[in-house]
Amino acid sequence: MADSALESVISVVLLPNAEDSRALTACSNVINGVAPSAVVLSGQCLPHITVAQFFAPTDKMGDLWQEVQQYKDTVSELTSIGLAFVPGRSRDETWAALDFMKSRAIATLQEAVLATRFARNHPMNNGSGDQYWPHVTLALFGGRQAVGLPLTPFPIFRRQFGGLRLAVGVNGPNLTLATVVAPEGEE
Repeated sequence: MADSALESVISVVLLPNAEDSRALTACSNVINGVAPSAVVLSGQCLPHITVAQFFAPTDKMGDLWQEVQQYKDTVSELTSIGLAFVPGRSRDETWAALDFMKSRAIATLQEAVLATRFARNHPMNNGSGDQYWPHVTLALFGGRQAVGLPLTPFPIFRRQFGGLRLAVGVNGPNLTLATVVAPEGEE
């Protein structure tokens, strides 16, 4: 196996329903209109809540899906709790994200995913257990720019997100979700 194949990040994610995806994308675009961002949700950068990320060759996505699909009904809804600004890996990065309450259901889902044979054989790229942070990334800012958002709350803050679907995908630049392997008949 080539080293470059290990540089791919494959993720187990929860995808919001179509209405919530549109709302998240609209919020991301409003933020980008105020302060240009390296991440803007769109058809090529899908809104999602990461459950687990692994360094693995992209041809292993089907294997991962085979192991995790049995958990597709574990989490059907989550509650958003507000907007967070989080320092990035470099000093000059700041992520804007919609945070979700960490429910027992999503913690159980992550534990189940991490107990799979796939997880035991591929290095993980995100936090787990107490270090796990359920969120949807809305923007990524570089430099030390100030971000002044409108005072009107977005309709996505502090509400239930239902109809979540489990999927496996490949991450693109800045850990955005670019490609999804959906359950058969649910794409």
